[in-house]
Amino acid sequence: MIPFPDPKVPYTELQRREASDWFLLIHDKADPKPDALQAWLRWMDQDEGNRVAFESVVQAWHTVSPSSALAMPTAEELADDGYSGDQPVDQWLAERCADAGRTQDMPQAPSLPFARVRRAWLAAASLAAITLGSLTMDRQPDSAGSRSDEFVTTVGEQLQITLADGSHVWLGPKSKLVVAFTQQVRSTQLAAGEAFFTVHKDHHRPFTVRSVGGDITAVGTAFNVRAVQDRVTVAVSEGVVTVAPMEEVIVQEPTTVRVASGQQVTFTAREPIQALAITQTPSLGERARWRDGVLVYRDEPLRDVVTDVVRYSDKQIDIVDPAIGELHYSGIVYKSAIQEWTNALPESFPVKIVSEANRVIIKAR
Repeated sequence: MIPFPDPKVPYTELQRREASDWFLLIHDKADPKPDALQAWLRWMDQDEGNRVAFESVVQAWHTVSPSSALAMPTAEELADDGYSGDQPVDQWLAERCADAGRTQDMPQAPSLPFARVRRAWLAAASLAAITLGSLTMDRQPDSAGSRSDEFVTTVGEQLQITLADGSHVWLGPKSKLVVAFTQQVRSTQLAAGEAFFTVHKDHHRPFTVRSVGGDITAVGTAFNVRAVQDRVTVAVSEGVVTVAPMEEVIVQEPTTVRVASGQQVTFTAREPIQALAITQTPSLGERARWRDGVLVYRDEPLRDVVTDVVRYSDKQIDIVDPAIGELHYSGIVYKSAIQEWTNALPESFPVKIVSEANRVIIKAR
């Protein structure tokens, strides 16, 4: 449903024109670039009148039935059209008929080429109203004045996102990130997958990434978060972050741990704070090499490695023996050679590989 504009919030003619420009820019492509969407969202956040103006544009397009669209005029019809667009249609029609002395034969607006252009364009634009309306609805402010944006990637897809505060996010394949900023906090949620964050410094507004099992908080730093099922790995390449598991798994103080540059920590929703072991990363930035198609694993359960690798594969990979999933793996997987990697697993583990049409099965030998 398209939200109706708030009549209590005024907007200027300039804001309406800018809203129309943004509407056309976003609708011009089936899949707008994230940077364009972020620029639009920043414009929406600049003034409440911007948001209301945009909703008015969306609402106007939505009220036009697609069935009212007419065929676009030919070049000859456009050449014969004398309407310049600098005066109201009714006034132009009246003057035209008065000049011709044929008021009783006044033509109807829908039969004119310019009217056909306008109606066809409006009807086409209305087809995008539902999609754009859902974006606007997702960003309706709550009582705290927050905004919410959602970014989702598919298998093998990566997104580079610039947030409204100037922070940057590199979102990995088959991942979901929800961004909800308020005037007090910068909150995000990595529901699944992996992301590399470069956080813009703001000591008055901490930047928090909520994941399964806990929260990662930074002020200004760069770090990587990978969420595989209920297992989360945080690797810091610059600055310091704090990690606080969910309250239900905290048994006593301390309630948080600090992870500094060159360190990483892995935790799950099942572990209390004392179970978190901070280790040095063998190579600074190693965890973020996935951005270049290089997946690095060190002493991780094979089930988690396979779950992570699948995000880059067009084939499903399944471990059918739970005991095999508990085996630990260390090594590198290239996203361009996943099939070769799975075929080579029997050289290191007591497994055999069964390949089907669109599925690879790993089972015990």
